[in-house]
Amino acid sequence: MGLYGGGVILNDVFDAELDKIERPERAIPRGDIRINEAAALGIVLLLIGVAASFLCNTYSGIIAGVISLAAVVYDKWGKHHVILGPINMGLCRGLNLLLGISILTTQLSQWWALAFILTAAICDLVSSQLIKETIFRLRPCRDPMMAQEIIIRAKYCPKSSSFTSSHATTHFGLSMFIFQTFKRLSKWWMFIFTWAIIISYTQVYVGVHYPLDVLAGAFVGCLVGIMMAYIFTKQIGLINFAHQQNV
Repeated sequence: MGLYGGGVILNDVFDAELDKIERPERAIPRGDIRINEAAALGIVLLLIGVAASFLCNTYSGIIAGVISLAAVVYDKWGKHHVILGPINMGLCRGLNLLLGISILTTQLSQWWALAFILTAAICDLVSSQLIKETIFRLRPCRDPMMAQEIIIRAKYCPKSSSFTSSHATTHFGLSMFIFQTFKRLSKWWMFIFTWAIIISYTQVYVGVHYPLDVLAGAFVGCLVGIMMAYIFTKQIGLINFAHQQNV
């Protein structure tokens, strides 16, 4: 929560001038909090998140530190860059899930972590730049014809194309990569797709995506996840914690 909260607050800090025009209802343009106070709060939350991660183990703390850096880079510069922006966002999403996995075990190899992060970056790049820039579809929350048909729950509606859902693409891609590389450990790893389904469902629920956007994103993500898992298993091998511990 510290890492997420800090990243969101600093995003608003960096966008303060733009929000005065486009989103004046937000806390900083509205005058609810001064910009320097918001910046201090964002930094403190990031530090709390990093410190809490170090309490789990050193590996988790390092990952949390990299997440904080990646979030600040995205908030300030990354989101304005056509190519690096999606890669930066994919890095943030991938590292967040990697942080969760690192709390459970420190036995993951650096090559697995690298392949995992690359999977997230490729998924976001394919969805945000390759597909969205080629196929433009108005989001339901921006379509006047849908205003009377659905309930829009999102407070902010992105201007980018609705097709495909980058959230669905990235999270299904990561889920597939985890499942393909961990499947020998336990059959229960198939339930890793539950979190991807929940995240994808919320995109439709709040009105920022159509069901087809999510389904297409899930399909593309799974293809990327399978491809990256195939490359990893061919070059490195499937994850086997028992073998790693003996080594």
